[in-house]
Amino acid sequence: MRIQTIQIVAALIAAIAFTLAFIAAGAFLLSLMFGLVGAAAVAWLTYMVATRWLSRRRHRDVTPSGSTR
Repeated sequence: MRIQTIQIVAALIAAIAFTLAFIAAGAFLLSLMFGLVGAAAVAWLTYMVATRWLSRRRHRDVTPSGSTR
């Protein structure tokens, strides 16, 4: 059986489609990875700011300045 032109064209189109699908999957995974890294960085920054704010609040003097105690 001879390979016809339409079969060659269909094989090339399938190869291009699979290549584009793999590129899209890779772009999705890379985007997902950077999104997770960014979310972790924001969470870490929020945690550090909150712990500093809470520790500063805990250690400040709460007695009134005019108190004789």
